[in-house]
Amino acid sequence: MGALRKLRLPRYLVNILQDYLQLRTLTYNNRDGFLVTETVERGVPQGSVLGPTLWILTYDAVLQAPIPSGCNTICYADDTLVLSTGLSWREAVVKSELAVHIVVETIKSLGLTVATSKTEAVFFHNYTCKAPQHMLLVGNTPVQTSPYIKYLGLTLDENWTFGTHFQSVVPKAVKAAISLGHLMPNIGGPVWKARKLYATAVRSIILYGAPVWADELQHNRLALAEIRRFERRLAVRVARLYRTTATDAACILAGLPPYT
Repeated sequence: MGALRKLRLPRYLVNILQDYLQLRTLTYNNRDGFLVTETVERGVPQGSVLGPTLWILTYDAVLQAPIPSGCNTICYADDTLVLSTGLSWREAVVKSELAVHIVVETIKSLGLTVATSKTEAVFFHNYTCKAPQHMLLVGNTPVQTSPYIKYLGLTLDENWTFGTHFQSVVPKAVKAAISLGHLMPNIGGPVWKARKLYATAVRSIILYGAPVWADELQHNRLALAEIRRFERRLAVRVARLYRTTATDAACILAGLPPYT
């Protein structure tokens, strides 16, 4: 409710939300099989229409935290990314530790806890220099920098080549394609529409986050070759083709647009 008042929302909206959050109860069967009713005093109602809105209003304090100049905070649900820039490695580290400290304290003020065991750190830089190994402090926990981090399903390496991302995601897609192949034999099996539906579901594993890595893929020959082999395997199964069919021809006959 404090977040609503800081935003200076109309009084009637604040009263409606305050009334909505009062007198909430949870009824469940305990271990002994008895029906128990308890009062819910905190938290956002799970599955409610207002849930995401209330979370955004509450967590907005993290985005508004007064972090140093040259730093930025990005939030997606409860995943928080703190970015720091500097003219030297040392400057970037000092600013990032200060920004992280402010963000962590702000999160704690909301009654939340930061999972320091899941925290990752990386230096983003160009090809002309090599990033040093460094230990960053997140709260009271030291976090070692690594060549990459995982954020929202994408593996972001220090040079943004996405090579590490493709090394992890392509084998998953290939494994799914092999499993799917057992459902789509060349002789018999599902009709073409069903085959294409299955293939589209598997292709989504590779295509996740495509607007971010699409340009870099053109410069990564190894990842490009792996993806081409994957799409060939899938297209051959969808169109019921011979294994000697060319990749481009297989994609056309299967109705699957090539990745490149």
